[in-house]
Amino acid sequence: MAAPKLQKAILNEAGTEFILTYSEVLSSEIVSKDYLTVAVNGSSVSISSLEVIVSTVELTLSSKINQGDLFKISCTNPSNNNDKNVIKNS
Repeated sequence: MAAPKLQKAILNEAGTEFILTYSEVLSSEIVSKDYLTVAVNGSSVSISSLEVIVSTVELTLSSKINQGDLFKISCTNPSNNNDKNVIKNS
């Protein structure tokens, strides 16, 4: 089965939450936020919380970022079975 594809990433108006929308319904068995990192303009920003809602992932950040900043969201492989897809379909 193919991994879900990211369709869009939106920063909310407050600058504190990324909303990632995927191509299909996601599994609620997503790994801890500790396996995800967010970098803004090359500097690390902490993730306060992570929530999966149907086909979206909401990442709440510990500090505000600005519209137009460059960001990168990365994940590390949490398992020994080389599971590349931290965000999975149901």
